[in-house]
Amino acid sequence: RVLPHPQAPSTSSAARAHAHQQLAQWRMLVAYEQSNPLKLAAADHAEAMQCVFGRCAACLRFYPQPWWAAARFYAAQQQPAAAERFLRRGTDALPHFLPLHFALAEHHERQHDFTAARKALERALEHNPDAPLAWIRLMQHVRTAKAAAAVPSAGRCERHQLEYGRPIAVRKEGPNK
Repeated sequence: RVLPHPQAPSTSSAARAHAHQQLAQWRMLVAYEQSNPLKLAAADHAEAMQCVFGRCAACLRFYPQPWWAAARFYAAQQQPAAAERFLRRGTDALPHFLPLHFALAEHHERQHDFTAARKALERALEHNPDAPLAWIRLMQHVRTAKAAAAVPSAGRCERHQLEYGRPIAVRKEGPNK
């Protein structure tokens, strides 16, 4: 079977309707395969899903849904390298789509790789220099990275004080307190 060449989303209503139908069919196929109908072992199922997500992304390259769905699946399967690979390929295919860049940066932050997270956000700014949300997200990242570097094993109170400049008001227990 020959897969169609990926096409950028069209502006005509007929092409949009066709793309919407194709997206819905791919979602159904991905959901079916995720249910593991053949009862494959975990490793075999992950390999089969990689094939499904690869085909889906090949057909719908210029849509964010396949990249996001694949990354969510692999994050849930505790496979961060595969999740990162799909998010990175998604940002390559859709460089002006900010949520994929933000998802990649958040993925790196969860892995405590703040340098890679900053690079992902800077790449988003290269493609979207006039997007205020990208600048805001970069500033949030810088604040988070500084707090993590300053007190990597800090508790909730210490992190709150670093972030907001004031300690959490702790309620004292007791009858007269």
